[in-house]
Amino acid sequence: MWRGAEFAPVWLEKRVEPGESSELGIYVEALAKAPTCFGQFGLKGEMALSIHWLLGVLLALPWWQMEEEARLRRWEELASHALQRRVLEVSAGFLGTPYAFSPLGEGEGVDGDPLFRWDVVDCLTFIEETMALSLAGTWEEVIPLLNDIRYMEGRVHYEARKHLMEAQWLPLNLKKGYLKSLAASLPGIHIRRAQKRLTLETWKHEEGKALGLSPGARPLGHFSIEMVGLEEALALFSKLPEGSLVVFIRADLPKRITRVRHLGLLVHGPEAPMLRHASRTFKKVVDEPIERFIRRQLSYASWTIEGVAIYELRKPSKAKAGKRMQKAPAAKSTEEP
Repeated sequence: MWRGAEFAPVWLEKRVEPGESSELGIYVEALAKAPTCFGQFGLKGEMALSIHWLLGVLLALPWWQMEEEARLRRWEELASHALQRRVLEVSAGFLGTPYAFSPLGEGEGVDGDPLFRWDVVDCLTFIEETMALSLAGTWEEVIPLLNDIRYMEGRVHYEARKHLMEAQWLPLNLKKGYLKSLAASLPGIHIRRAQKRLTLETWKHEEGKALGLSPGARPLGHFSIEMVGLEEALALFSKLPEGSLVVFIRADLPKRITRVRHLGLLVHGPEAPMLRHASRTFKKVVDEPIERFIRRQLSYASWTIEGVAIYELRKPSKAKAGKRMQKAPAAKSTEEP
């Protein structure tokens, strides 16, 4: 039932096999009694909190391994929590979820992948689904909210998808109120503008052509992101709110249509700030020490990281959700819900 750490202190992983649900209840009960037990063994303060935090990680049953009824019940239990707590709890439910590149689509047309699924995520869809599940007031609002985060003007179509972070996803979701840049709240920190220029020539290169957008759907112009340098960011992470969105910005290469290749959520681990992210390296969603992640990325000399952008996830005053759908996301969905 239990498996050892693959990459300490990345999350130790618990796999739940069929027929183990009754045994899980025993461990959940033990977790509830854990603080009292810690006191009996002289474990107090930060040490006890760290162990309790780790037990919570080990015992968590991921969304994709839950039956639909249990998933709905768990989601409803989060309804009374503040948004920050919901983001942390919802995103924790994805820990261990397998990684797959670009797993969501429109259910038809150019990209026939489903609008929503539980069984696999990549770094962006992990964030998008976490946002939708955290912001929705009812189960039926999840997919309309997800569509509003992923698409322009509520039009679910491949060419209306917010494909590029600098030109579409970040500025449009900032404008809608889903995000708020934390750069202005960082006194004494040097903020730079990470620039990206998209021209007709940019779209002639391999990466631009591979996206398969028609000429009218290709963003053109100058775009920028408020960026914090890496060393300053490393000193900041422990002071920033948990659940903050961290966007990693790479060097500007003329043949690339974006400088953003990864993003994740900031989590305060027992010893160091962690990055909760869908990792291609580990092939699943993990919590990894954020400094270790950054140091590893810096070893990629051909396209290294230059800085990060940091955002607070927010609930818009008036979320312009698209057309409601009748059914909530199904378990391990591989078709449009």
